[in-house]
Amino acid sequence: QGPLQIQLRVQGPLGRLDAVTMQGTMASNELSVRGFGVRELNADLNHVNGRFIVHVTQAKMAGGLVAGEYHVDLNKQPTTYLVSADLTQIDLAQLSASIPAWSKQRPEGTASSSFNLMGTTGDPSSLQGNGWINAAGERLVDIPLLTRVLQGMLGALADRLGVSVMRSAQITSITGQWHLAGQRLVTEDVRLAGVSGTEPMAIYVRGSVGLDKTL
Repeated sequence: QGPLQIQLRVQGPLGRLDAVTMQGTMASNELSVRGFGVRELNADLNHVNGRFIVHVTQAKMAGGLVAGEYHVDLNKQPTTYLVSADLTQIDLAQLSASIPAWSKQRPEGTASSSFNLMGTTGDPSSLQGNGWINAAGERLVDIPLLTRVLQGMLGALADRLGVSVMRSAQITSITGQWHLAGQRLVTEDVRLAGVSGTEPMAIYVRGSVGLDKTL
């Protein structure tokens, strides 16, 4: 939702999308994309030989910066896609507040991340990729999309160690890399830091979480 300026130059027979070449730009001062507020968006558009590419050169979201690319291959049916993005200093409170489904979660702080994802349209099992995250702040256990994983892990640790206070541990730092394949998000080196009760703690995580929410 919002005003969007698009300029395109199109060459080729319009009846054959695979033979059409398109080049252009897309810009908006303020836009809402599926609940995400985006400002100062600038992107390049290209279509050659049935491959469409959107290259976001600059955008601001939740107090931070966003850049990335979206590739879709229209020659294949179903279509295949690739998404890559770099997120820098995203304000977690702003991000949660801007999305109704995340409104009850109130992490504070900032997060930076970079990731690549690829797959086939309509086939979640084909999704694969990799990336990293670096977040610092307060109540990071409430980061949207990570909440169920972190709460489940802290609960399991509390039961295994017999330390009930672990369930309410405050996570103040998350760093690490991950990769996604076979519908499982896998990590070898995620580090969580924070406070359990009155004691500082650090947890090093190696394992996986499935898209079916198994840990």
